[in-house]
Amino acid sequence: MKALALVLVSVSLFGTQSFAKEINPYFDFHLDSVEIVKSQEFTTYSTEVDFNPCQEVVSMSMLTDTVSLNKIINLGVKVYKFIEKNKPVVTTQSAYSTATPQGIRCWETLESWSAPESRTYRYSYKNGFGVTVVDFEFKLVFTYGGQLDGYGNYLTHVQMMPTKVDVAWGYTLDASAKILDPVNLGTVEDPIGGLEAQITWTIDTIVKHGEKTVPIFVDGLGRVKQL
Repeated sequence: MKALALVLVSVSLFGTQSFAKEINPYFDFHLDSVEIVKSQEFTTYSTEVDFNPCQEVVSMSMLTDTVSLNKIINLGVKVYKFIEKNKPVVTTQSAYSTATPQGIRCWETLESWSAPESRTYRYSYKNGFGVTVVDFEFKLVFTYGGQLDGYGNYLTHVQMMPTKVDVAWGYTLDASAKILDPVNLGTVEDPIGGLEAQITWTIDTIVKHGEKTVPIFVDGLGRVKQL
């Protein structure tokens, strides 16, 4: 509160440019803490996750000669924002990615899916006065273990969902996810789908720009690794 009061007084007395010079520590930020909650399993499909059925599902009889188990593709989105100008993006719940066999038009065609799991990542920034100015949290949600006729371990509903966004006056936070092409971590006969998500966020003030990218990898066996 004292820092904010100092900012407001400086704006009225000196104007924007001199204010930036006089109160530079307010706008000078650095990463203060990182917290990762490694595992959280939902016993049932969570209402947080959008499990809308696919509009078109291929029947098992149609897939005999067309599906390539070891060629893994992403049926979902590849790039999306989940925080924009300090606000969670509402459409995030329908923005998900998959690592599923080529020839499958919908994740529902596969079976033996796990319940959704998540990892929560929290990042906090402080300014030159030691005041927390950016404190945000996002959740990696995913469902793994999908199989076709008992073969493979695939992924669906890989999503980044903002769960907390606290940003001080004078700061702007944006965050996005870029999903790289899926890979096969297993064999031709028994594939394991894997996805790398590159999470990038930017923080801006009138005197400083900061940017950070965190790669996170998840696979069809439910393993998650921050690269």
